[in-house]
Amino acid sequence: MSVEIELDLAKAEKDWNKFRKKVINQIRQDDILGNTKALFEDLATYYSDGGLNVIGALTNQLNGTLDQLHQIDTFGTSSVYGDNKSKAVEDLKTFLDELISNLEDVEDLNDEIENSIFDAIDKAQDAFDDQVDTFEHISDVLDHNVKLVKMLYGE
Repeated sequence: MSVEIELDLAKAEKDWNKFRKKVINQIRQDDILGNTKALFEDLATYYSDGGLNVIGALTNQLNGTLDQLHQIDTFGTSSVYGDNKSKAVEDLKTFLDELISNLEDVEDLNDEIENSIFDAIDKAQDAFDDQVDTFEHISDVLDHNVKLVKMLYGE
C-alpha cells in the first residue's frame, strides 16, 4: 500500500510539474533551457532523496515481495501472504511491470534532456554563425568603402 501511495504522489508531482511549467512559469515551446529545467524536475520525481523516490520504493517493494516468496518456499508461509503464493507472484509481476514502466519513462526523459541540450548547443552555434556572418558583412562593406575612397582620392 505504501508503494501505491508513493506512485500516486509521484503522479501528482509530475502533474504539478506539468502545470507549473505551463501555467506558472509559462515556459514557451522554444525556451530550450526552461524546458530542459522542467525535464530535470520531472526526472527528480523518480529519484528524490528527501521526498518521493518511485524507483527506490518499487525496488524495495520487489525485494520485499521476493523475500516473502522465499519465506513461502522455505517455510510454507510468509508474514504477509501466508501460504498464498499466487498472490505474491501476482504482486511481484504488478510491481515489476510498474518498475519497468517507470524506468522506461526515465529513459525517455534522459533522451529528451539529451536532445534538449543538443538543441541548445545547435541554437548557440547558429547564433554564433549569424554573428560571424554579420561581422564578415561589415568587413566586406568596410573593404568596399576603403576601395572607393582609394579610387576617389588615391592612396
